[in-house]
Amino acid sequence: MKKITSLFFILTLVSFVSCQSFLDTVPQDTIVPQFYYQTEAQLTFAMNGVYSELGADYQYAQGWHTRTDAPSDETYSTQNSVPGVLNHQPSDVSNVGAFRSCYEGINRANALIENIDKAPVSEAKKAPIKGEALFMRGYYHFLLVTHWGAIPLKINQSKASDKLNLPRTPIKEVYAQILKDMIAAKDLVKPIADLGGGNERVSKTTVMGLLAKVCLFMAGEPLKDISKYADARAWADSVIKSGQHALAPDYSQIFINHSQDKYDTKECLWEVGFWGNRIGNAFVETGLTGIINGVPSTSDVYGFSTPVMRPHAKMYNIYTDPNDVRRDWNVTPFSVTVNATTGVITKTPFTATQIWERSCGKWRREYETLTPKNRGQTSTNVPLLRYSDVLLMFAEAENQVNGPTPAAHAALNQVRDRAKAKRYEGSVAPFKTLTTKEEFLAVLQDERMRELCYEGIRRLDLTRWGIFISTMQALFLENATAPTAGNVRTLAQGTANLAIQGGVKHLLQPIPSNELNLNSAMTQNPGW
Repeated sequence: MKKITSLFFILTLVSFVSCQSFLDTVPQDTIVPQFYYQTEAQLTFAMNGVYSELGADYQYAQGWHTRTDAPSDETYSTQNSVPGVLNHQPSDVSNVGAFRSCYEGINRANALIENIDKAPVSEAKKAPIKGEALFMRGYYHFLLVTHWGAIPLKINQSKASDKLNLPRTPIKEVYAQILKDMIAAKDLVKPIADLGGGNERVSKTTVMGLLAKVCLFMAGEPLKDISKYADARAWADSVIKSGQHALAPDYSQIFINHSQDKYDTKECLWEVGFWGNRIGNAFVETGLTGIINGVPSTSDVYGFSTPVMRPHAKMYNIYTDPNDVRRDWNVTPFSVTVNATTGVITKTPFTATQIWERSCGKWRREYETLTPKNRGQTSTNVPLLRYSDVLLMFAEAENQVNGPTPAAHAALNQVRDRAKAKRYEGSVAPFKTLTTKEEFLAVLQDERMRELCYEGIRRLDLTRWGIFISTMQALFLENATAPTAGNVRTLAQGTANLAIQGGVKHLLQPIPSNELNLNSAMTQNPGW
């Protein structure tokens, strides 16, 4: 990461071995915890190790995108045997890797939490680190419960004497622990203004924003605890009223910043930081953002990209206001060629009918400043929470609690104002003031897609709203118009077909095969 340097020793301090269950990570190194957690520097290094799992290969470095974006109505995958087309098995490497990485992060957090109070360091210095560790334990559990459902809750560091067989914890209990950890963290972590200009560490407003998101998920499927809408509203409102954040004036600049090691802590509350190009660097942590979901190019001048994710036609058509600047940024309106001799880049505009030929354009390699550009790696950051998301969460929760009030409209319209799209106000259709909860929610659901596409949010949103299967069924009908060239029609239809045929199966990821083999108390998710 750019501002969070991962240390190799922390990997051995709480490392996995191949014959163990992911839930039973035991220290394999000679470092003794009670002799290690002694100084502020050591505590900080240990915290860096907790964060570093966010940048793992099958977390936000690459795998998260294909699991949470491609199997939805935003994008289709150009690969056959991947989660992106809902054609994978419990042994799929990205499924196994992500599950394992979450528990690795949890165990590192547990190790730090259990030892930090013993450190001869002032409480003022220990408190923010402890808060970050508590939050991250909650966050990794949140990733697990939203993707795999009921999973074993892990709030103690693994020890050699632990039992290997851990049963699944009911979803409600997992969420209760997530809330407990995050609420405790809120009063310990620092304000974002005190983090030195970056946003890769957790701040107070980050915690409040994620608490809003957790509560929205608790209010939706499968818990359907509608009392949590009021809590989600309150947490999102607390971020808004903090005065620490505001929408960036230029939508496209948000994502250009991600590729240029620039931070906008007003717009972006929290990011996974990547650094380096794996060319002549002693340490790097890089990802595939802009390569697997970028503008196709075989040139190193523009930036090599052979995307496995492409926008579905629905992604283009969802922008019902032609003045909405997000459409031609998120769904690239041109193809790229580069003169091999002169290096001159030519952008050829697509015609109005060339919708399926377009690519995801949110992160474009042409804006990277670190050269030479590596063909297989980028240093582009991945946003985990943006202020526009907070505004839309507030609008959704406000609507669920109080109906489509002026406050709900104001939050929604702030996001649309930045996009140069028409406001929902007045009596003129189709952008008239919304008068019912159902009408407002339908608009809000589309707005989240327009604003937050490709950020690993859509599929989980569809699932918590209880409309993932019905959305994919509707997508199947739209796919009938897709071209057959390049597997576009085949794979897009396949995604919808698998969702229809699999039913509940694809609402959750499968528990990894090796975890089932090693943990006799673990059971598989329905349909797998």
